[in-house]
Amino acid sequence: MGVRSGLGRLERYLICRFGTRGVLLWHISVPWIILGMGFLLIPMERFSRPGPGGPLEFLDRGPWIGFLWIGGGICAVVSSFLRVKTHDDSLGYNGVSIPPFVMGTCYFWSWISNRVTGGELGRPNSWIASLLYLSLAMLLVFLARNLKDEPGSPEAWGD
Repeated sequence: MGVRSGLGRLERYLICRFGTRGVLLWHISVPWIILGMGFLLIPMERFSRPGPGGPLEFLDRGPWIGFLWIGGGICAVVSSFLRVKTHDDSLGYNGVSIPPFVMGTCYFWSWISNRVTGGELGRPNSWIASLLYLSLAMLLVFLARNLKDEPGSPEAWGD
């Protein structure tokens, strides 16, 4: 009972301070930053065929994927603080929507390349990851367009 009431007070405080949309941005930013650090620290062949070579190898090289996710998480954190003054959180929701959209597009490109070249390039099952990341991007866009703030929060627009 004591833990539940403590969490309820924290939840009410955060919603009153940042609004529902701002709290959601905070919740999304933490996994985005952790995921970006994972992409930076653990290099993998995600899009190109196994082994060196191939035109899709440039997608697997370099830290661009990790920085994309970390940048999206930082945009969400900054936007959640700025929305209290500006009443605008489009930077944050764009920041968290772009990384899964880019990843989904790259995985889709890998799958198409695999199908067109008869299995010489890309990954044969990358369509599954493409569906996952593109669905996540669509969910974030849906939330950005339809999630309203709590009626009692200072950022409740139009209520």
